[in-house]
Amino acid sequence: MSPEGISAKPVVPALVVDASGRFCPGPVIDARDAARQVALGEVFELITTDPGSWRDIPAWCRNTGNALLVAEAPSDSERQGGEQQQYRFVIRRDR
Repeated sequence: MSPEGISAKPVVPALVVDASGRFCPGPVIDARDAARQVALGEVFELITTDPGSWRDIPAWCRNTGNALLVAEAPSDSERQGGEQQQYRFVIRRDR
């Protein structure tokens, strides 16, 4: 463990959900369903392409009492490409 008490070991999700191509409320529903599939304390990863999920998924975590461990958005250079951009969330089921 690091001096701050945080493990430097990468978190391995128990479940990975690809919600690419789904728009609101799809990614939030997928997060809810994923949380129901993993045990308390386990982690799942959610991949989305919906820009609205950048605000929706953190709000869902706050409202449900689950922990948002990682939120990654495309960089500016990635956004300029022609492909769908992916947002990545790593969430621990706490409730």
